[in-house]
Amino acid sequence: MKLDAKKFVPSPGTNNLVMGLMGLGLLTFLFGLFKDPTRTWQAFLVYHCLTMGLAIGSLFFLVVHYLASAGWNVAVRRVSESFASYIFVAAIFNVVLLFGLSRIYPWTNLQLMESDHILHGKIGYFSTIFFSARVLIFTAVVCFFAWQLIGNSVRQDDEGGVAMWQRQKPLSALFLVLFSPLMTMFAVDVIKSLDPKWFSTMFGVYVFVGFVQASVATLIVAVNKLQKLGYLQHVTADHYHDLGKYLFCFSVFWAYIGV
Repeated sequence: MKLDAKKFVPSPGTNNLVMGLMGLGLLTFLFGLFKDPTRTWQAFLVYHCLTMGLAIGSLFFLVVHYLASAGWNVAVRRVSESFASYIFVAAIFNVVLLFGLSRIYPWTNLQLMESDHILHGKIGYFSTIFFSARVLIFTAVVCFFAWQLIGNSVRQDDEGGVAMWQRQKPLSALFLVLFSPLMTMFAVDVIKSLDPKWFSTMFGVYVFVGFVQASVATLIVAVNKLQKLGYLQHVTADHYHDLGKYLFCFSVFWAYIGV
């Protein structure tokens, strides 16, 4: 079954506003690097983790429904895919992040690492080269699966049939197998290593659940806003109920882990 829906086309004014804000963001970032580079890189990390988290959470949202052969989420799938497609922009920012490691992470101070008994054993793991390799591997894996899953979904609209849809389930299963350890590693590297002495066996799950929770909440707000603008008229109260159950579930799970 093909679902016909009004295609979202941003107005020229909206495009100009977005481009203007992007330019302003770039200028303030460059200015911050000269004014206060440490604080600027820290702010960059906060922004980067938030927006990348929305993309990662949305990609997981898509994968789960492919594995479950769910049909209800088709009504909001394009919005989830639009969020997930930001991962390609986040990939660029992951590379940018590598240039600010010394301003963000205390483990880049070799003298500190060698003088502390707890940190001395982590020198090898927190070497700049090894850290960069782990970040780039995670980025490459996530981008590959996002490209495949979103690309197959778009091609299905153009070609019809079920051939593209049948590819999604094995791709989704493989993604989860690779994503689980890589997500934990990424969360530890990019966020937890801000305090390299801290030990936590649940931090990767904590970050992941927060990403999914935030992405579902943002999805609800985006769908509601698009409906008010005349789009997604096929979305019903039942869809909002399902999304609300997801939000409630992951909020409780996130709170349970955090306590």
